[in-house]
Amino acid sequence: MFDSARPITLKLQTPDGPKSVSVRFPSDEEWTERQRARKIVTKSLGRGMSKSDVPGHEEVDEAFVRKIKADGPDVDCYEAMTIVGVLSRCDVTDVERDGAGYIVRMAIPGGEASVAMRMPTAREIYAFRREYVSAVELPHGKSSTSVNLEAAARLFDALSGETTGYASPVPIIHKEAALVAMIAEFESGLGVSDDNLF
Repeated sequence: MFDSARPITLKLQTPDGPKSVSVRFPSDEEWTERQRARKIVTKSLGRGMSKSDVPGHEEVDEAFVRKIKADGPDVDCYEAMTIVGVLSRCDVTDVERDGAGYIVRMAIPGGEASVAMRMPTAREIYAFRREYVSAVELPHGKSSTSVNLEAAARLFDALSGETTGYASPVPIIHKEAALVAMIAEFESGLGVSDDNLF
């Protein structure tokens, strides 16, 4: 059972032995702020190839962990990235059609969870896409992309029904993972029947 209010103690393996660090689970606002600070910069390499990077993401995660750390020794930016990786784990294991909606199942810290979601309208998906990802063209064949977690949370809240596996509200990063997986499954089944077209 996932409970975002419960303190979390992680043991980091180091050459000098295990390092025990206690943290609290980040708030939705903190996850959103971290995501906003992580700009994905893509550079065109020509011939249809490109390279993507997240400049400064090590420092972003180090500052993020400093904010949520409750106890334990200092951690460097690479250890901080490991901690964030554990806290942000949310693997969608299945998306199943259920009447006029879907059941999304996820593996999360502390076990498994599921959420029932109604089918989105085309208008809802269009509005979500306009807000969720924004890209800015930069000089020298580069572009910068950012992700807005709040857009995902708004649509999730509008679509979601019963949840299991949570003793507290669904965190924003789990909302995003469930929503994106559900939309992908929904759109994979879209199409127009051509029985009466010809």
